[in-house]
Amino acid sequence: MLNPSMEYKLHKYISNKKINFWRLYLRRILFLCIITTLLILGCAKASDPTETGEGVLDEVTRIPLNGDALGIDYSESYIAVAEYDAGLSVIDRNTYERTWHTQIVGMEGSVVDLGRNRRINLVEELDFLLFTEESGADSYRIVDINQIDTLKIMGSVTGGTYSIRQIELYPYDDPDANEFTNYTARGFYVNDNKITEVGWDSVIQSMSALGTDFVWIYPARTYGAELTDNYMFAACGQRGVFVSDRFNYNVLTEFDTPGEALRIEVRGNYAYVATRQTGLYVYDVSDIYNPVIVYSYDTTGYAQNLDVNDDYCVLASGGGNLYVFDVSDPTNIRFLERETSTGYTNNVKIDNNNRVYVATRDEGVVIFDINK
Repeated sequence: MLNPSMEYKLHKYISNKKINFWRLYLRRILFLCIITTLLILGCAKASDPTETGEGVLDEVTRIPLNGDALGIDYSESYIAVAEYDAGLSVIDRNTYERTWHTQIVGMEGSVVDLGRNRRINLVEELDFLLFTEESGADSYRIVDINQIDTLKIMGSVTGGTYSIRQIELYPYDDPDANEFTNYTARGFYVNDNKITEVGWDSVIQSMSALGTDFVWIYPARTYGAELTDNYMFAACGQRGVFVSDRFNYNVLTEFDTPGEALRIEVRGNYAYVATRQTGLYVYDVSDIYNPVIVYSYDTTGYAQNLDVNDDYCVLASGGGNLYVFDVSDPTNIRFLERETSTGYTNNVKIDNNNRVYVATRDEGVVIFDINK
């Protein structure tokens, strides 16, 4: 049996051991918390709320919507918006009066509910409104925009259109009358790992794929495309950009992008690419086999859509909002402004008068003028 003095010393020794144990334990926990925080911050996308730039945007108006504006396009008369689960809106460019559609009239006269509309395209010269519908059998719809109050389907492409990421249509004057006799429009849609050419037959009022030979096929999922006089440029996510022959559909070359290539626009000898994690990358593609990076800007958020005119590039960067760049001299591109009032920014277009149309998740359509 220990005497009182020995008991006291033993008790004190054990107490000190417990205290040292808990001190060491807490230090290790604190160290692990600090390391975890640093790792999270290191992996997170950079955010700089002070990255505002020169302030070249003047807000014109905001048009509230009912849904998440994913797709946007404009013509001389209208702005068209795909609102995902909330249908479509057609907005008068002069009065900003909005016509909201949750239903559409089918070719046989029945009323069809709209569902999951992501992509939209206006073709001014043909009075066409095109959009994708991802409800039931996925479809690529063609509508006469002259019937603004009651949209009626003129034609559809259904089947093989799953998850279309881009649609384009343009007037077509067939140089070989024996090939596509009645075609007044041609275009393409982007989905899966391919880009499919389509045509509008004005006599039978029907849109259809031109045939199995009129398809660009890639070894990776395709997100966006740009057709030029001689080439098809395809943004293929993690594989970067592929360049194919415009006429024989063969892949000629590919080049890597630092992030996932989601959307591409080509102006002259320069390709502008929205590269998701790494923002805007601009390439000199005068030699498609040896593209050269001439500019890059790592945007906050994830760069997902962009548009370019002669003087400016506008980029939708999701949670990073809206970015504006001066590209009047592609060899000396300059960041101008980050506009944060748009909130989560899905898509953007710019016209030749430097008016910017922004499709957002929470703010509807926001319209700006660039004044510089």
